[in-house]
This record gives sequence, structure tokens and C-alpha cells, in this order.
Amino acid sequence: MIHSAFKAILVGNDGTPEAERAVEVAISLAQSLRAKLIVLRVVDRQAPSLRRKVMDWRRLRRARERLKERLHRKIQASAHLESK
Repeated sequence: MIHSAFKAILVGNDGTPEAERAVEVAISLAQSLRAKLIVLRVVDRQAPSLRRKVMDWRRLRRARERLKERLHRKIQASAHLESK
């Protein structure tokens, strides 16, 4: 068992490919260190695609659920690869 001072890892995700890769790395790191993983979804309110839209709670909840589902799939895939 690896002893680590890391109890939790925080990673931001703005939906970009770079952020998605950072999440994958954070998942792997959290699993190997047995640390809690906290994913912070970042929304750029100044982005052109959002300026024309009103962010309502229903949309935010749906976006959060989609993110949770994607993270769950990534965590399962990562665990599957580690078991091989």
C-alpha cells in the first residue's frame, strides 16, 4: 500500500480535450494513491456559446449528470485497465 500525504485531488474540467486528459490523469492518480477525487466543472460565462443562452438550473443539473456519467465510465475503464 502506498502511503501518501494526498487525501484529495482537485481537478478542473472546462470540457476541452486538455481538461478531459487532466481528468483521466487525476482519476489514475487518485486510484493509485487511494485519494478522494473532486472534479470541478468550470463554465466560462463569457464564451460566445453561452452569452446568447440563459443558464438555468435544469440545464446545469443535466450538464452535471452528463459529467458524472462520463466520469463514472472513465473510472470504470481505468479500473478495468489496472486489473489486467
